[in-house]
Amino acid sequence: MAKTVKIKSKLKDTKKKYLRMSVISMLVSFIMLVLAIYISVKTDIPSMLSIVLTVIGVILICMCLLYSKKYNITKAGVQGEKETLCFLKDLPSDFTVISNPVIKEKDKEFELDFLIIGSEGVFIIETKNYSGIVRGSTSDYNWKQIKILKNNNEREKTVKNPVKQAEYQMRKLKRLFKEINVSANIYPVVYFANENVTLEYTVDEETPVFVIKNKEMLFDYITSNDGKKTVNSFERSRIINYFKDGTYPKKQNEEESK
Repeated sequence: MAKTVKIKSKLKDTKKKYLRMSVISMLVSFIMLVLAIYISVKTDIPSMLSIVLTVIGVILICMCLLYSKKYNITKAGVQGEKETLCFLKDLPSDFTVISNPVIKEKDKEFELDFLIIGSEGVFIIETKNYSGIVRGSTSDYNWKQIKILKNNNEREKTVKNPVKQAEYQMRKLKRLFKEINVSANIYPVVYFANENVTLEYTVDEETPVFVIKNKEMLFDYITSNDGKKTVNSFERSRIINYFKDGTYPKKQNEEESK
């Protein structure tokens, strides 16, 4: 079983925030509407105050629905990451899986889903928990997610190209590795964790894409030593310590130069 390093997930915090905002919006809207009805009953005719309270209540209900939708989206993402982590733990014991590592650049932070460190390289795993039909190619700026509704109608949604996301993260990680003196090769990977996804994917670049139905192929790709550069124990420890401590590379280098 692989070693795991868990970093606090921003996605989980976002999920909690949306749930909290949804509940608050619903409670306040309920209070506003009850007050509006009470004032109308007491005065026999709708007053300006009751109308204002009703409008506020309706706006808050709309906000509640919006936050609920965002909560469900982030909840699906968190669930996908959780199931993927359970799956990645089955990698051999010489692998280390870091969940939700954060790359820091000055005043910005970039969170990855998973970083896998093995003797054969470092792998970025961009995880998606999409369901339905997901259609696109690596060169597309956006992909399409198509869901079949109960009435057999289709609902189409534009989503970010996960391959470009993984490759963008790879460039960020390469810059970080240069700063902390790590020469390990980086391999971006996209993994769809939902069993109800159908991938219609056109391959025109090297970044591999896997779905849960062929997750064994993902294991084979990660554990294969075909042309990959070995990651030594020194580099492995530097990568793990950086993400565990959250230390900026410049500070880390300054300490070593003393």
